[in-house]
Amino acid sequence: MELCDHLWINSSCLLLVRKEKQHAIKYIYILVYMILTALSDIILFSSESGEYASGNAAELILILFSPLFINKCFYWVVTIVSISRYFIVGLLIHSMVVVIPIALIIIFSVITYILLNRFNSYIYALTSANEELRHKEKLTFIGQMATSIGHEIRNPLASLKGFTQLQKEKYVQDQKYFSIMEQEIERIDLIVNDLLLLGKPKNTQFQKSCLKEIIFYVISITKQQANEKNISLSVEMDESIPLIECVENQIKQVCINLIKNGLDSMDNGGMFKILLKHELKNEISISFIDQGCGINQSELNKLFTPFYTTKGDGTGLGLIVTKKIIEDHQGEIKIESELNRGTQVEVILPVVQ
Repeated sequence: MELCDHLWINSSCLLLVRKEKQHAIKYIYILVYMILTALSDIILFSSESGEYASGNAAELILILFSPLFINKCFYWVVTIVSISRYFIVGLLIHSMVVVIPIALIIIFSVITYILLNRFNSYIYALTSANEELRHKEKLTFIGQMATSIGHEIRNPLASLKGFTQLQKEKYVQDQKYFSIMEQEIERIDLIVNDLLLLGKPKNTQFQKSCLKEIIFYVISITKQQANEKNISLSVEMDESIPLIECVENQIKQVCINLIKNGLDSMDNGGMFKILLKHELKNEISISFIDQGCGINQSELNKLFTPFYTTKGDGTGLGLIVTKKIIEDHQGEIKIESELNRGTQVEVILPVVQ
């Protein structure tokens, strides 16, 4: 028995320092241990004169610490193998004494499992907090960068706005186009303001707006780009779409960003769909569905990382601003994509803030 115990302890020490890729060797050690110790116990205690008294602390140590230092699968293997060993030995030598070590192993296994879940929850909380902190640091950097270049953007923007107003007065027949130019210049100015306040809380003034009008306006802005790429824009809306409380220019910016992203991914033309639905929970769902190149599943989680972009000429800020605006409206954005099939982006906004 002592020889088996020594072999088991030495094997345990080796198991604790091996890498995860050697799991198969660890499991072989455990099975060999179970067979050897079970045979030894059966031989020693099968006679009526011998009283069963076997076991060692190494089993309990492995059960307690294997989830932390090796992995959860190894913990289950050790637990099941240890219980099976005592059960088989007790069955063959016709002794109920094995109930005590089995009960102890079960108790320690339950305690370890509880501690393991707490430990994993603690690690997950630390990891989430660290990721959130890194995200906020990036947003802060974006705000600092935007602050340094904001006035440089506003100066030529003011000149463009003044020149557009002069041309509007000169060419009266083109009032429609000049109005669009003025609105777009104002939207650029609002984008700069959003970048300046990207990582900071701000008070938003919500007003009731018509999403249908917003969608049709955005289509008028992006239709030329779609025509150049041989893309058909399709709009499907529920008959009854209530007015929602929002900042109209910000929702326009969201829609334009998402439509342009979809159009940029469709190099071979196709159909781009916009679905506007009134959900049961007093929410409005806007879906943007393209037939573009799609996105890898591994890249989906990175889309809202500052400066991360899948475009060759992208800045990696469009989706960040989009998500921030949606969150400011107490909304939600969902993205589903499949390579070479297309991408669907769904924006869910509450009707009332």
